[in-house]
This record gives sequence, structure tokens and C-alpha cells, in this order.
Amino acid sequence: MKASRAAPRPRTAAWALVFLVLFFSGCTEDAARKEPKEDFIDTHDPDSPTQKRISAHGLIPPEWDYGDWWRYENTAGEQTAYVVTNDTDATWTVDTDSESTAFFDARFDISFVGTLRKPDLAGQQGDDWVEYIKWPLKDGIEWTTKWDGVERTVRATERDTMVFTMEAYEGDRLAVRYTYDHDIRWFTSMMFFDTDGSEFGMRLVESGHDFDGTLYRYTLEEAWSGAGPDATGVGGTAGPTFEVSEAHTDIWVGYTLDCQHGVFSIAVAPVADAQSGWRDDRTCPQNATVEAATPTVPGTWSIEVAGVMPGGDARFEATVMLRTLETVDWRRS
Repeated sequence: MKASRAAPRPRTAAWALVFLVLFFSGCTEDAARKEPKEDFIDTHDPDSPTQKRISAHGLIPPEWDYGDWWRYENTAGEQTAYVVTNDTDATWTVDTDSESTAFFDARFDISFVGTLRKPDLAGQQGDDWVEYIKWPLKDGIEWTTKWDGVERTVRATERDTMVFTMEAYEGDRLAVRYTYDHDIRWFTSMMFFDTDGSEFGMRLVESGHDFDGTLYRYTLEEAWSGAGPDATGVGGTAGPTFEVSEAHTDIWVGYTLDCQHGVFSIAVAPVADAQSGWRDDRTCPQNATVEAATPTVPGTWSIEVAGVMPGGDARFEATVMLRTLETVDWRRS
């Protein structure tokens, strides 16, 4: 008698089980692949899944809002607030509550004052966009950007959870070191290193929303600039006259002087009353940088540069500008 065999199981049930396993396995993989990488949440919990995604893919730019502000103290002990005063679909506008910073920006174009690009917070400087941060930001990345008219190579290092220090190099020379904190949504410090070894920078004092204060902008008009002396010495070199209106806030004079022997003077004054303007007299030796502002009187003004500085090593450079200080009308009604 033949031994009996168990009846074969229906193949349909087995294949159905395999199909279900593969189907749901595929769905899980698809869901993982399709999970949006942009869905970041700010958190300092290192055990959260979100933090692991941030660590894997890097930080994305923070959200700013109208009226956000950051106050810094510079190396000289002066405090300045930078405030978000306007936005378009593509840009933010940042202004300052410091008259001296507003003047510096009008002269040299501070890249983080004025227009910043929304997608990456790059600052406009002339025709260039300074990319302070390459997004998504993560440890060890490197990029190049034009800053202050020169190419700089920037390297990012994560110092703490969502806190990064960037170092910008010109060749082998460290030019700028700055730190970004994702909780602060901007920089906590920025230090510039000059070729002569000097340092200048700023550190965050406080930050917040809904700024309440007065903000400033300067408009500048160059009245005259010159340099010398030539082989015959200064000898009474005079710049052109210029017109001053009631709209001008003041007249700014800045000059550098390097001499060993002789005398030097520079003056700006109304043509109608030469005694009421501004004048500076120097006896060499001098290695000086001078800046001054004088109140304006509407009318025609003149510039005079005079002196005798024997020797071929004497040198001066001077600029005279008309300044107009304006307060920024930025509050939304």
C-alpha cells in the first residue's frame, strides 16, 4: 500500500502572500524616497529624527520677518542694530540705527546692509552677491564667493548643534571668521583680519522681533578729491567751488597726510565768509588720518589745499563730500 501524501497547498495563497509583502515593502521604500528633504524643523534635540535629517542634509536658510533685528557691539565698543525693513518676493532690505554705520555703508557698501537675497541671504555689494553661507549648510563644505571685490574661499565647520563657524581665505591668508547660529537666524560674530595684522569685528549683544527705533541712510555727493604734492610741492592747490543747498546735512572732509618736513593746510568755507568754514593746519612730521564734518550754509563754497613740504616723500590724499542724512520710513501702517 502506497504511503499517503498531504494534499498540495494552493499556489494562489502563497503568491498572494509574497505579492503583499513585496507591495508593502515597495510602498515603504517609495515613502522613504519621497519624504521631502525640505521639511526641516528647528530643534536642538540630538535624538530627534528631524535633527538626524538636518545633520544628514544640512541646514536650510532661516525665515526672517519684517521688523526682525540683531544688535552688535564692534571692536571699538560701539553698538549697532541691523533691522529688516522691507521685503519683496526675492529680497530683504536691512537698515541700521547707527549714523556712523549708515555713512560707512554709503562710502564702502557694507554687504549685509541694504539688499539681501531671500533664497540664500547673500548680500549685494555693487554688482556682486556675497554668499556668506552655502545652503544646505553642513560640516566641512567649501565654496568661493566675491567679497569686497576679491575672491574668497569659505570653509564651514560645525562647532555645536546647528552652530557653524565660517572662515574666508584670500589665498592662504585668513580674511574673515564668522559664526552662524540657526536659533539666532544670523551671525553671532564676525571678525575681519587685515593684511597688516589688525583686527576689526563685531559680536552679537541681543536680537528680537518688532524693532522700535529710528533708522538712517546717507546720500553722498563728492564735491572734490585730490592727491599730491607733485614735484613742485603743494603750493596752493585749490579744488573747484561747489554749491550747497538747504537739503544737505553737512560737509565731510577726510584726508591722509604723510610728510617729514614743512607745513600743510586744507580748508573748506563759504566764498562769502571764509572764516565760517572748516580748516586744519599741520606741521610735519605727520602720519595722520583726519575726518571732520562741518555744518552747511547754503551757497557757493570753495576748497583750498596749501603748504610747502620739501622732499619727494611727502604725500596727501583728500576727499570732500556733501552728506544728506535721512531717516528711514519703514514702519507699516
